[in-house]
Amino acid sequence: MAAVASIQRWSVQGMTCQSCVRSIETVLQGVEGIQSVSVSLDENSATVVYDAQTVSAQDITAAIEGCGFDAQTVAESLQKQATLAVYGMTCQSCVKSVKAALGGVAGIEAADVSLEDSAATVTWSPHAVGGGVAAIVKIIEEAGFDARAPEIEPSEKASEVVAVAVGGMTCHSCVASVTKALKDTPGVVDAKVALEPSGRALVTIDSSVADAAAVVAAIEDAGFDATLELDDSAASVSTSDSTLPATLNVATETPAPDAGVLAPLLQSGKPERKARARGISTGSGPMRSSSSGKSGETLLDPGETIQIEVRGMTCSSCVSLVERTVGARDGVQNISVSLLAQRATVHYDSSIISQATLVQAIGDLGFDAKAMDGGAQRVAKVNLNIYGMTCASCVSLVERAVKKEPGVVSVAVSLALETATVEYRPSEIGVRRLVAVAEGAGFDVLVADSTQVNTQLESLQRTKDIIAWRQRLWRSMWFSLPVVFLAKIAPHIDALSKFVGWQIVSGLPLGVLLQLLLTTPLQFVIGAQFYRNAFKALRHGNANMDVLVTTGTTLSYFFSLFMLSWSVLHGKHPRPHCFFEASAMLITFVSLGRYLENLAKGNASAALATLMTLTPNNATLIVYAEDGRIADEKQIPTELIQAGDNLRVFPGDRIPADGHVVDGASQVDESTVTGESLPVAKEQGSEVVAGTVNGTGSFVMEASRVGSDTTLAQIVHLVEEAQTAKAPIQAFADRVAQYFAPTVLALAALSLVVWLLIAYTGLPKPQMFKDEAEATGSYLVGCLKIAVAVVVVACPCALGLSTPTAVMVGTGVGAQLGVLIKGGDALEAASHIDVVVFDKTGTLTRGKLA
Repeated sequence: MAAVASIQRWSVQGMTCQSCVRSIETVLQGVEGIQSVSVSLDENSATVVYDAQTVSAQDITAAIEGCGFDAQTVAESLQKQATLAVYGMTCQSCVKSVKAALGGVAGIEAADVSLEDSAATVTWSPHAVGGGVAAIVKIIEEAGFDARAPEIEPSEKASEVVAVAVGGMTCHSCVASVTKALKDTPGVVDAKVALEPSGRALVTIDSSVADAAAVVAAIEDAGFDATLELDDSAASVSTSDSTLPATLNVATETPAPDAGVLAPLLQSGKPERKARARGISTGSGPMRSSSSGKSGETLLDPGETIQIEVRGMTCSSCVSLVERTVGARDGVQNISVSLLAQRATVHYDSSIISQATLVQAIGDLGFDAKAMDGGAQRVAKVNLNIYGMTCASCVSLVERAVKKEPGVVSVAVSLALETATVEYRPSEIGVRRLVAVAEGAGFDVLVADSTQVNTQLESLQRTKDIIAWRQRLWRSMWFSLPVVFLAKIAPHIDALSKFVGWQIVSGLPLGVLLQLLLTTPLQFVIGAQFYRNAFKALRHGNANMDVLVTTGTTLSYFFSLFMLSWSVLHGKHPRPHCFFEASAMLITFVSLGRYLENLAKGNASAALATLMTLTPNNATLIVYAEDGRIADEKQIPTELIQAGDNLRVFPGDRIPADGHVVDGASQVDESTVTGESLPVAKEQGSEVVAGTVNGTGSFVMEASRVGSDTTLAQIVHLVEEAQTAKAPIQAFADRVAQYFAPTVLALAALSLVVWLLIAYTGLPKPQMFKDEAEATGSYLVGCLKIAVAVVVVACPCALGLSTPTAVMVGTGVGAQLGVLIKGGDALEAASHIDVVVFDKTGTLTRGKLA
């Protein structure tokens, strides 16, 4: 612990949650010289104990602001704390005497005296107690004890120069007033105030006594405006006899690298342009940082690239915080953070900073950070379609040629499938190089885009499902509609009632017989799919909706068959009560629901396919000669683009990858990604996003994220996840459906038992029940009819179907319209929204830009 510690409170604005608190505490605890930190969300404040000789109040303010919050010291909150050796104490009465002596002095906030340690820890306000530690020693000595102050470095080592902009000064009398106010402030060693060219004060303070906040407060108390300057502009203060300290305004610079560090250069990557784009000085000036997208045929340097998953970012401020904080670390050459992908791509010098340090740096900001790929050791996989192989010798030739390339981990070539699966390290070799090597062996090579293939297969399967259910629906309607007509309509038409009611034999009407003949193929041929699905579910111990559908329709069918047989055998029922139309229409309605479900899923898949087509098929790659001149521009498939490639984008082209502009300027339509209808100006250094449309200008960009790492690919992935994610209400419906079928069957059985008890005991019976028994000759028929009715009526055609269909359609159509919906839970939460705040209200209401 430092001999004299400083305790000070900061006002911190912008904190919203405990994550903000942890971010500030973590960052400050990593600053050298800070001993303890306490951050309060309720009071919007931070209390810091620090060594003023190691770190200044301005450094702490800058560290807090670096976390993305507004911070300033609370006026006169500075306290000092020191532990002094006290000799001569023999009992607790001596301890009380020392405490009483210290406690009676105004400005001493706390005094902790220990008899065992012969020491006193004193906290005081330097604004009220002049003289610092020496004054504390004197107070203890006056109480009759010997005291020794801790060893303190010479005061000039604890001095600090503060530059303050002073507003409101109009003459030299004002200068004199400010100077007097500063020199009367405890801890101010010297003050130089200048009226011209603009009001400014250069103040030397003893940082163990005063701080920058005390200087600002002193100037404001004198009646002038004061603003602390945190930059190095204090050197412009003009005074007649002042000499600035040597430590002030010293710019920290890193020598420019030798020319040999940037060599060798391969085909892609013009050295001068790349240097300008990354901040590399090509002359003798200072260098801030450098970067390279090292990937096969691009610029090679000692750097490595790591992908870090960053969870917890919610806005562009979080992105800026990560880029600013990590980018300032020594050894970090370039960093690109994607909010949508929740990912940071960092290019760094492994000889200066490690991967673990980078991950820790992001974690210290309050985010969950995890290395996704092990940096240079990441192994990626690519599938290549190789055409022209005829024998095992061809397979061996391809494997040998590809394996010889540095960075290739494994190669597996299939002659029958004409494919090659290559595992490689992207930091050492790129896909384009792998394709070139395989083509150099004398074969035609294409990159197999598994994402598009999977999407096409899914789309094809969805189309087949739609066609199958549509055919099943039409067939069921051809059978079910006549059944409904014969059962419910024809008996009420005079011309047809006699026809359908004609008794072929006693108890067997012609209309009921026709219903039986039409319903049988519908039940067991068209409805066979329901039986297969129900059997699979029961085999795994699950009772799903298919089980309930088959149970309801089967009971309805066989009960109707039973009623028809009963009528024929007993001959007492001229028109038996049958439910063939219930079975037929139930199968038809469920088929309609399945058809609509698959149709909705097909539309959602089409929305994804539309998103994927936003990326162009080809890109224009710029190939450089070794002297840095452009040697050629050639068209390449977008799947062959590598990080670090320089690509030319012509007017009207879609941008093929994420990256930044290195030459030229244009306007880019980013509405497909951001929803912004106005074109966005792009110039050197501006970020561009894959899938957006270039305007009238032409520019050269450097690719930073390609393939599945682009923002557009992450949007597609997000939509896919959203469509498969269950909303809370859907999860509840699934749980209900799991128990619904057995519950309904149990209720039907209970209904049968209860009505049998009512029927065959002395309990009172409804008149309708008695009439049914007289018509059929038995109470059993009425009991069975009630039990079957429970099963048929309870069949949940929409349970478990409506929610997933709504989620799929909503997320798919929303993605087409530029609205990204993160799953059913977001849609469900949106139903509770009362107020929506929009920007650009003129655009929404009048179609005019606000």
